[in-house]
Amino acid sequence: MDEKHLRGSRKPSSLIEVFRAHWWMVTFLSVVALFAWQSSQKRHLVASDLQQRLALVLQEKKTAALEHDDLLLQIRAQNDPEWVELVLMRRLGVVPEGQVKVYFEKNVQ
Repeated sequence: MDEKHLRGSRKPSSLIEVFRAHWWMVTFLSVVALFAWQSSQKRHLVASDLQQRLALVLQEKKTAALEHDDLLLQIRAQNDPEWVELVLMRRLGVVPEGQVKVYFEKNVQ
């Protein structure tokens, strides 16, 4: 019994003996480290994708805000006679009284 007690309390002297005694722990920690690294890589890819989506959404928001401001200006200017005249001239081709409209035909041959 003394021999068993001495044998169990003996400290391993080299790294190889430590590995032989605790191989299962080294294997388990290696598997855990591999899964942690893999999940870290996936998280990095997801974060990169989300940052790209955020940049795209912010750009769309900026474009929509500019269009919103333009539409608000048009709505506010509807009561302004000069604005109405300008819209009629540009979109419908209407000419105010006293002005001459010049129309250029495209050469169709």
